[in-house]
Amino acid sequence: MEIIKGIKLEKLGFTPVKQGDILYHDGPLISHFIDSVNKNIHYIYKWADNDDIYNRWLVFKITDDDLVNFIEKKTNWLNLIKSNSFVYLLDIDDEIDIKNITICPVDSIPSVYLPSENSFFKVNKYEKYVLDLYHLILKKREIFQTDEILKLVLLEMKQLRTKQIDTISLINKLFDLIKPKQSKFPIEFRDVLSNNEDFTANNNISIYERGVLNSINEHILN
Repeated sequence: MEIIKGIKLEKLGFTPVKQGDILYHDGPLISHFIDSVNKNIHYIYKWADNDDIYNRWLVFKITDDDLVNFIEKKTNWLNLIKSNSFVYLLDIDDEIDIKNITICPVDSIPSVYLPSENSFFKVNKYEKYVLDLYHLILKKREIFQTDEILKLVLLEMKQLRTKQIDTISLINKLFDLIKPKQSKFPIEFRDVLSNNEDFTANNNISIYERGVLNSINEHILN
């Protein structure tokens, strides 16, 4: 195997949990991991080298945006690796035990370990897991964006002490924007549906809408 210029470590600075294989041919070649503590941190394990005892993996950190941009062919593996200041190189035996850990500056990675400049996503080359991950990230973005909108509305309602009829008018506009997503909200509707029923009793709205209105009403009155 190639000689690595870097710093030997006793252990990794994170606890990897495998999520799925991105590229597979007679075994995994590129896999997706997350940190067991901070599940929003992603790591890519790319097979790099081997000898009679170990398989060597090049490990680098990426973000949700990086994954989306890769799948949308806006970037490639080479650029994603070089966007880091360093990578890990792990020597792993057949029992999946890590025997050697080296932290390596990106500029010192052996060239044979790096993907080509043409290492863009190709749907027929990669595992189905990649597209599943892509849709999961997009869904998470929608939920986050919707939650942020609702938080702002709740704050605005509380500050203005808006009348109930004005609240209904504003929320109707809000539904036009977010209802198709049927997103998760920061308010637990089941805890508030039984409160202030008179607020929505005479309005022809769904239980979904009733939950939002009662939730907002509850926050205004608190």
